[in-house]
Amino acid sequence: MKHLTLNRRNLLTAISGLAAASVAPAAANVAMPRIIESIIDIAAGSEGLTSADILGPVREKPFIRARQRAMYLARQATDRSLPELGRRFGGRDHTTILHALRKISGLVEHDDSERQAIEILRRAIERRTGFSIPNRAVTPRAWRPSPYDDLLYPRFRDPYGIGL
Repeated sequence: MKHLTLNRRNLLTAISGLAAASVAPAAANVAMPRIIESIIDIAAGSEGLTSADILGPVREKPFIRARQRAMYLARQATDRSLPELGRRFGGRDHTTILHALRKISGLVEHDDSERQAIEILRRAIERRTGFSIPNRAVTPRAWRPSPYDDLLYPRFRDPYGIGL
């Protein structure tokens, strides 16, 4: 009986430790919704729009571009999931967020004016909130086969030469 009590006590101690650890990140993320709201406000203001315009259903180019920039910066600023970001941006689907991330990432890589616009927004957000947005990749890179795959991974070789 004493052995069971000891194990039960250890189990309760472990559970309380896990519960305390799960509360700490929640407390650290309390400010994240405010940062997302600030990002939406600043991105909207850069195009002369309101946050309601960004969150609304309008599909005109200035609305879309400001919305996509806000989505891109919100993903860089937070570790929120795509579905959660979609809910924060007016109940949009996670694939809409993913499309915005890919679109703005591609533009930032190849278009100097878009890169400059994102940097201006990033600095404005930092001035208003005091929160520095890290410049990090926001979309996973797709796997592409390498010409060296057949050397590194022999199972990919085509033993009969018929293009399997």
